[in-house]
Order: sequence, then structure tokens, then C-alpha cells
Amino acid sequence: MSKVMYKSDASYVSRRAGVYYYTRRVPYDVRQYYASNRLSFSLRTNQMLVL
Repeated sequence: MSKVMYKSDASYVSRRAGVYYYTRRVPYDVRQYYASNRLSFSLRTNQMLVL
């Protein structure tokens, strides 16, 4: 039997189609250097099935 020792409900990590993504807003003072107000990229991980 396995127990979850740490669980985080981080709103900046999401899962789409089984792949986890990291998304954050760009700080106001550096937005002029970015094309978007948000940065999002794949963590190249997926949810593992634990039996």
C-alpha cells in the first residue's frame, strides 16, 4: 500500500491529454519583451498509472 506524503494543488501546473504543463503569468515589468502575457511549456511528463 502506498501513501501520498505530499500533495500540492498548484494552479500553475495543469494536465492536458495526460501531459503536464507549467503555466505562469509574465510579470508586468517585463511584459514588453514577451509576445504573450502567459508562459506555458510542457514538462514532458505524464501521469503514471499506479496499481
